[in-house]
Amino acid sequence: MEERISVKIPYNPECIAAIKQVPTRKWDPEKKEWSVVRAYLQDIVTAIRPYYLGIADSLLEKYGKPHKTASLLSHEEMYSQDKKLITNVLERLEAIKVSDIEPYPYQKLGIAFIEKNQGKAFITDEMGLGKTLISLLWCSINFPKVFPILVICPASLKTSERPTHRL
Repeated sequence: MEERISVKIPYNPECIAAIKQVPTRKWDPEKKEWSVVRAYLQDIVTAIRPYYLGIADSLLEKYGKPHKTASLLSHEEMYSQDKKLITNVLERLEAIKVSDIEPYPYQKLGIAFIEKNQGKAFITDEMGLGKTLISLLWCSINFPKVFPILVICPASLKTSERPTHRL
């Protein structure tokens, strides 16, 4: 019997669809993990990498390098996938155009970073660079699946005016 590699990932329908394309994959509902025959290490890594880079890299560290016939995603391919994600985020931002708010390019990248990590991200920019705006815009393009939300901010950032629009 061939050795199997097990991997646990957070729920992500797109990643699961990619895993389902890997030959020999099996889902263990009790352990809540996927497994594949070790010969398909590269295939499972390639399926997971766009969604969970850290998990994919840890598989390679734990089980060693893949067979010589398999190839890792090149930097160009990884950049291409990130570029697709950024394009998708920009299109969704354009669709929810909120009055006169136009995020700066670095804020758009911040939104794409949160999206790539499925909302599990720390934004550690300096004060005044728009961390709250980045977070709220990400929430807006993912409405309603991320609502309700709680925003904690200093009183000096609040205004007495009622908002004229909803994100």
